[in-house]
Amino acid sequence: LEARAALSELKKDRAIQEQLERLRVKPSKSKSKESTSDEKANESSDSESEDRVLAQILAEVKLEDRLSPLAPEFSSLEPAEPKELPWCVICNADAVVRCKGCDGDLYCSECFREGHRGEDLREHSTMQFKK
Repeated sequence: LEARAALSELKKDRAIQEQLERLRVKPSKSKSKESTSDEKANESSDSESEDRVLAQILAEVKLEDRLSPLAPEFSSLEPAEPKELPWCVICNADAVVRCKGCDGDLYCSECFREGHRGEDLREHSTMQFKK
Protein backbone atom coordinates (compact mmCIF):
# COMPACT_ATOMS: atom_id res chain seq x y z
CA LEU A 1 0.00 0.00 0.00
CA GLU A 2 2.75 2.43 0.90
CA ALA A 3 4.59 1.69 -2.34
CA ARG A 4 1.44 2.35 -4.39
CA ALA A 5 0.88 5.65 -2.57
CA ALA A 6 4.50 6.65 -3.20
CA LEU A 7 4.17 5.82 -6.91
CA SER A 8 1.01 7.88 -7.25
CA GLU A 9 2.73 10.79 -5.49
CA LEU A 10 5.67 10.44 -7.89
CA LYS A 11 3.31 10.56 -10.90
CA LYS A 12 1.66 13.69 -9.50
CA ASP A 13 5.09 15.29 -8.98
CA ARG A 14 6.07 14.52 -12.57
CA ALA A 15 2.83 16.01 -13.88
CA ILE A 16 3.41 19.15 -11.85
CA GLN A 17 6.98 19.42 -13.15
CA GLU A 18 5.80 19.07 -16.76
CA GLN A 19 3.15 21.73 -16.24
CA LEU A 20 5.71 24.11 -14.75
CA GLU A 21 8.02 23.57 -17.73
CA ARG A 22 5.19 24.51 -20.11
CA LEU A 23 4.36 27.64 -18.11
CA ARG A 24 7.90 28.94 -18.03
CA VAL A 25 8.32 31.89 -20.35
CA LYS A 26 11.63 32.21 -22.10
CA PRO A 27 12.73 35.85 -22.61
CA SER A 28 12.94 37.04 -26.17
CA LYS A 29 16.09 38.61 -27.62
CA SER A 30 14.68 42.15 -27.64
CA LYS A 31 13.80 41.90 -23.96
CA SER A 32 17.26 40.65 -23.12
CA LYS A 33 18.82 43.68 -24.84
CA GLU A 34 16.63 46.00 -22.78
CA SER A 35 17.53 44.20 -19.59
CA THR A 36 21.27 44.50 -20.24
CA SER A 37 20.97 48.27 -20.71
CA ASP A 38 18.95 48.43 -17.48
CA GLU A 39 21.65 46.39 -15.74
CA LYS A 40 24.34 48.81 -16.92
CA ALA A 41 22.32 51.77 -15.60
CA ASN A 42 21.90 49.99 -12.25
CA GLU A 43 25.62 49.26 -12.06
CA SER A 44 26.53 52.91 -12.65
CA SER A 45 24.05 54.10 -10.03
CA ASP A 46 25.42 51.46 -7.65
CA SER A 47 28.99 52.67 -8.17
CA GLU A 48 27.87 56.27 -7.62
CA SER A 49 26.17 55.36 -4.35
CA GLU A 50 29.26 53.37 -3.30
CA ASP A 51 31.42 56.43 -4.01
CA ARG A 52 29.13 58.61 -1.89
CA VAL A 53 29.24 56.15 1.01
CA LEU A 54 33.03 55.89 0.82
CA ALA A 55 33.37 59.68 0.78
CA GLN A 56 31.14 59.93 3.85
CA ILE A 57 33.14 57.27 5.70
CA LEU A 58 36.42 59.02 4.90
CA ALA A 59 35.01 62.35 6.10
CA GLU A 60 33.93 60.72 9.39
CA VAL A 61 37.38 59.20 9.88
CA LYS A 62 39.05 62.57 9.32
CA LEU A 63 36.67 64.16 11.82
CA GLU A 64 37.42 61.47 14.41
CA ASP A 65 41.16 61.97 13.89
CA ARG A 66 40.81 65.70 14.49
CA LEU A 67 38.74 65.18 17.64
CA SER A 68 40.75 62.29 19.13
CA PRO A 69 43.24 64.54 21.02
CA LEU A 70 40.28 65.84 23.04
CA ALA A 71 39.33 62.40 24.33
CA PRO A 72 41.87 62.23 27.23
CA GLU A 73 40.62 65.56 28.59
CA PHE A 74 37.11 64.20 28.91
CA SER A 75 38.22 60.94 30.46
CA SER A 76 40.16 62.83 33.14
CA LEU A 77 36.91 64.42 34.32
CA GLU A 78 35.75 61.06 35.67
CA PRO A 79 37.13 60.10 39.06
CA ALA A 80 39.92 57.58 38.76
CA GLU A 81 39.22 54.20 40.32
CA PRO A 82 41.81 53.16 42.87
CA LYS A 83 44.26 50.51 41.71
CA GLU A 84 43.18 48.14 44.44
CA LEU A 85 39.88 48.11 46.26
CA PRO A 86 40.22 47.53 50.03
CA TRP A 87 37.64 44.75 50.21
CA CYS A 88 37.62 41.01 50.81
CA VAL A 89 37.63 39.16 47.49
CA ILE A 90 34.91 36.81 48.75
CA CYS A 91 32.37 38.85 50.72
CA ASN A 92 33.31 42.51 50.02
CA ALA A 93 33.75 43.27 53.73
CA ASP A 94 36.69 45.44 54.77
CA ALA A 95 39.90 43.51 54.18
CA VAL A 96 42.33 42.96 57.04
CA VAL A 97 44.74 40.35 55.59
CA ARG A 98 46.71 39.96 52.35
CA CYS A 99 47.55 36.36 51.42
CA LYS A 100 50.92 36.01 49.68
CA GLY A 101 50.10 32.46 48.54
CA CYS A 102 46.95 33.67 46.75
CA ASP A 103 48.70 36.27 44.57
CA GLY A 104 48.18 38.98 47.17
CA ASP A 105 44.39 38.67 47.40
CA LEU A 106 42.70 40.56 50.21
CA TYR A 107 40.48 38.82 52.79
CA CYS A 108 38.48 39.63 55.89
CA SER A 109 39.51 37.45 58.82
CA GLU A 110 36.50 35.08 58.56
CA CYS A 111 36.83 34.39 54.83
CA PHE A 112 40.57 33.83 55.17
CA ARG A 113 40.00 31.23 57.91
CA GLU A 114 37.22 29.46 56.01
CA GLY A 115 38.96 29.57 52.64
CA HIS A 116 42.30 28.35 53.92
CA ARG A 117 41.05 25.61 56.23
CA GLY A 118 43.17 22.54 55.53
CA GLU A 119 45.72 24.50 53.51
CA ASP A 120 49.40 24.60 54.31
CA LEU A 121 49.76 27.97 56.05
CA ARG A 122 53.47 28.08 55.19
CA GLU A 123 52.46 28.42 51.53
CA HIS A 124 49.77 30.97 52.39
CA SER A 125 51.60 33.40 54.59
CA THR A 126 49.80 36.64 55.35
CA MET A 127 50.55 40.21 56.12
CA GLN A 128 48.26 42.75 57.69
CA PHE A 129 46.44 45.01 55.23
CA LYS A 130 46.08 48.68 56.00
CA LYS A 131 44.10 51.07 53.85
